[in-house]
Amino acid sequence: MPKKILIAGALFLLLIAGLVASQFILGRHAVASTGLHHHSLEEAYREAAAESKYVLADVSAIWCPNCRALNKEVYAEDRIRQRLNNDFVYTRIEFGSVEGKRFREHFDIQAPPALLLLDAKGNLMHTLPISYEPIEFLENLDVASAP
Repeated sequence: MPKKILIAGALFLLLIAGLVASQFILGRHAVASTGLHHHSLEEAYREAAAESKYVLADVSAIWCPNCRALNKEVYAEDRIRQRLNNDFVYTRIEFGSVEGKRFREHFDIQAPPALLLLDAKGNLMHTLPISYEPIEFLENLDVASAP
């Protein structure tokens, strides 16, 4: 009996490991499909200062299904990609990274995805609502970035 339990447990762990691996693969593919230029947070601040732009900080997790939906349904749209690349400095901050932990603690972010509009000094200008509809996303971006 204990041998069967060990085998069942090992199979269960293999199944879980496979599911986790597939989430990471799907997440990486979704990020790559956006065509957005990714900056580190520090690079984003420097570029935003040099170009008088806001930083759009996307706090995401590679394993997060909602983050994948944002990448595939919103960021992958040509008009959104163009708007973000032309008018903002986009940075993707991995939720579980050391940088992500510091960023989350500073801005009190509890879960991904989270979208923050920051000035070039890292001051919070606006927290954008999460929308998976491209037109609504653009409208939210317009409201957030209005002078």
